[in-house]
Order: sequence, then structure tokens, then C-alpha cells
Amino acid sequence: MKKIVFAVSCFFLISGSPVFAVKVIEGTDLPTIPAKPKTLLKALSNPVGDVFKRPSELTLQNKQSEDVTVGGLLFFRFQKYLANGTKPANFDIDRAYINIMKRIDGNANFRLTLDAARLNTTTLDTQKSSQQLFDFVKYAYVEIPVKLKEAETVVKIGQQQTVWIDWDEKILDTRFIAKSFVDNEGLMPSADMGIGVSGKFGKSDVDYQATVMNGTGLVPETDSSKSLALRISSTGKNAFWGSFINMTGATLSNLTGDSKLVGGLVGIKQKDGTFYSEYITQGEKYGYSLGALFGLTPNYNFFARTDEYFPSRNSSLDKISRQFYGVIFDYSKDIRFALDLQYITGGPSATVSAGETTSAIYFHTMAKI
Repeated sequence: MKKIVFAVSCFFLISGSPVFAVKVIEGTDLPTIPAKPKTLLKALSNPVGDVFKRPSELTLQNKQSEDVTVGGLLFFRFQKYLANGTKPANFDIDRAYINIMKRIDGNANFRLTLDAARLNTTTLDTQKSSQQLFDFVKYAYVEIPVKLKEAETVVKIGQQQTVWIDWDEKILDTRFIAKSFVDNEGLMPSADMGIGVSGKFGKSDVDYQATVMNGTGLVPETDSSKSLALRISSTGKNAFWGSFINMTGATLSNLTGDSKLVGGLVGIKQKDGTFYSEYITQGEKYGYSLGALFGLTPNYNFFARTDEYFPSRNSSLDKISRQFYGVIFDYSKDIRFALDLQYITGGPSATVSAGETTSAIYFHTMAKI
């Protein structure tokens, strides 16, 4: 039904006298203004923004707002060195995620994650007077589902998780206490820019993730070579395993790359505990990690982990040993606390704790929304 609407606008001349302008709008389908007082007041509170919108536009706008998910993740800690430490006792933030996720048209998903870190401004500010926490983009990608016969496959485009570290961190779920073995030793980045494909093999519980990425992590690409990676894994009810290969420096004429990082992990998970063993090798480098989590009560868990990393296969002079021990208290599903001890022992030529053992006590907090 065609209706005639009179839109009245009021403005003031420089002299201060009001001037009214009337505009006739034909062919506008107006929504019926409800008779209920509360609803009527709500409609009249924004007459220009809502009354002149079609009902379909209002419904779509509300639906889009409901589909957006905003979350956060905080890792906060207190640290005090017990031996050979260089920093005073301090509080600090290890992670501050802001997650924005949205289901978009085509049954696809969008994600933007901001994290916080202290930028190294030494070259610009020799006094380090601007060491505040700065936001940076950790993840920024879109996930597009693809149906391949019986299997669900997801194509991920953008800055995303690499194949191993994100999966590995879920084993003991202690990332708020320490990075995983591969991440801690800097053997591969936890996020990178590129294209990934993930899914399951048929109806089995074996899943995979394959990626083609820059290979430089969160910093810009420096050459035309890329990193090719593949993970195959399975997380069953009582046992889990995974293996991966990451080939860096790959080109069209050298698809296997200049360097290959290969690793694997096996473990068991019971009602009162989880145990795993992990091994990695890359040329002259190799190492292993052993970890366990034991349930003391429904809310308290004891964890222990030891890492042994050898940068040179034929020498132990640069070996790095790390140990982690502590108790976790699950205050709720969204808040966790941990009191733990960490030790680092380096060989005479190690890049950290060379020829000595550094120890520290920590109080870690994790909170998420």
C-alpha cells in the first residue's frame, strides 16, 4: 500500500530564526507502530533511525548483532627468581587476547584476534622508556567449509595457527603456565600467514591439517620460498597421538624445502591423569619432552614436565634442559590458578643459562570470557 509521508526538518539561520522544511516522500511502506506503551516509546526514541527502516532491515540488523561473538583470554603472572635471575620480583601479563568471531554468509566463519606484547623499542628508544604493552594481530582469517564426499573439510585463509603448536598445547592444557616444547625452543612459529586445509579422514577419528605459509611467523615475508606443513593426529577417549612435518624454504623447483622439522607425540588419558612423550628432529637439532597431569581432587591437579633440547646432535655443550612442576587450582571453568617452579639448565655454550641453573617461582592466573 502506498503511503505519503511528510518529513519535517528544522534548522536555524544565522539570525537565530527557525526555518522548517517539509519533504513529501511517496511510496514508502511504513511499519505499523505498536500500540503497547513500552514498545511505542522504544520506537519513538529513535524515529529517524528505526521508524523509517523496513521491518526486514531491522530483523537482519538484529540477527547480525546476535551472530557476533566477542571474547577474551588473559594470562597474568607473578615471578620471583630463586637463583641466577636478572629481573626483580614482578607482575606481568603474558597474554591478553581479544577475540572477535562471526558466522558469515555461506556458512563461513571470520575470526580476528588481538594479543598484547612489549615491543622491542631499543633501537628507537635507548632508555626503553616506552615499554608499554602494545596490541598486535595474532589471528585474522576466514574459514570456508567444503563438502568432500563423506568428509567435512575446512579451508582457512589468512593469518592462522600453524599445524603443531596449537594442537600440542591442548594435551595438558597448561599454556597459561608455559609454552609447548616446540614453541619454547623457537623451532616453528605458532601463527603464520597463508592457506590451510583441515578435516577428518572419512568417518574416522583421524584428523589432518595442511598449510602453505610464508614461514616467517608474524613478520613480513623476506623471499619467495614458502613453508609446507602437514599434521596427522587422533585424539581418542583414552589415547592420543600425532605427527607432523614442516618443510621450510620450499619453492616450485624444491618442494621439500631446505630444512625439515619432523616430530611426533603419543600419550594416554585416564580418569585421573594424562601422560605424553614427544620427540622432534631437524637436521643437527633434536630433543624430547615428557609431561604428566594428575588429578588430586576435582579442582586440584599436579603437573610435571621435562624438556631436553640439543641444538647440536654431536655435542651437549649447548644443551638446554627445562623442568616445570606445580599445582593447578580450577576455581571455575573460566578461572584457573597455578603455583609452579621452573628450572632452566644450559650447557657451557647454551643460548640461555649458559653453564648454570636458573630457577624461579611463579603464580599464574588464567581468565577467559
